[in-house]
Amino acid sequence: MSQKDVLLDQVLEEIFREKASYYISQNKTPDFWILVSPNFIEERELSSKIRTTKFFQDQKDKILVEWNTGGSQEFYVALISSNEEYMNWIKLRLGYFEEIETQEKDITVSSYVSDGVCGTLLLDTKERERSSILSSNYSRLHPDIIDLGLCNKLESFYKPLICKV
Repeated sequence: MSQKDVLLDQVLEEIFREKASYYISQNKTPDFWILVSPNFIEERELSSKIRTTKFFQDQKDKILVEWNTGGSQEFYVALISSNEEYMNWIKLRLGYFEEIETQEKDITVSSYVSDGVCGTLLLDTKERERSSILSSNYSRLHPDIIDLGLCNKLESFYKPLICKV
């Protein structure tokens, strides 16, 4: 999803805060994490797939920043979980998500706004050991988030959930 949607949307903040509070109160180990500017999205193949989605076209103004000096940068957040039921609930709760494993175009959903892309991230043993693929670049926040001066508020709330490098 876009950083602006995840980090500034009060509905999402409430969902994540309630889930985190529940896990803390039950002494449960978290099974979901928020990755800011995750490294795996920058992999060429995945980045290319995302750019062809309805999600990217619908949310381009929230994701892509064109710099005055030339070039551009994309600002994403990924929600990662080992709990498939939770991810299915999140997708239903938040709206329409496109599966990026398939390139099929579904005409029946073309009128809907795409809120994000989803897929399964399968890691082999070597990739699990090389945790950098799941690393997050917390210092790479969308300029609008920085301009609003929300960094401290976001860090205090999301700190337990954000994977930092």
